[in-house]
Amino acid sequence: MLSQDSPARAEADFDEFAQRFPAVEILNGQMLSSSNYHAEAFAARHRKIAVAGSDSHTLAALGQTFTQVHGARDCREFLDGLKQGTTAAFGEAGNYGKFTRAVLEIYCGMMREQQWTRWMAPLLAGVPLVVLAIVLRELAFAQHWGRCTARLSNPVTSVG
Repeated sequence: MLSQDSPARAEADFDEFAQRFPAVEILNGQMLSSSNYHAEAFAARHRKIAVAGSDSHTLAALGQTFTQVHGARDCREFLDGLKQGTTAAFGEAGNYGKFTRAVLEIYCGMMREQQWTRWMAPLLAGVPLVVLAIVLRELAFAQHWGRCTARLSNPVTSVG
């Protein structure tokens, strides 16, 4: 919801999110804490069901951030609990180090699997700087839209 990688956003989009979606991902294992904070505040203001996910692109982060429905013993009970909003978000947000590590793991995996890509190995040295630029853009994006969504009035109650 609050990522620069999403399509361009307008304030009206967040009104529509509030009206149409019963749940909001408040903890994404790849997003920065500030983005998750703003998503959690949006969910609370609009009384949305809280969910979480690892959004992992590497095995190291897979399942490290997740949604739990206490007492659910199978998929049906989990989905029933999700619909009722008896969820809890667990795990950790993303950060510069986690993001840099994931990009490097993917990059190195690509070079192992596709030998013709090994000519790009010198570019690995620039990954930390590129990731830093992305993280700074994400911070600015989250701050901007976090402030905008906080100004939105007339919160709508959850659907379903």
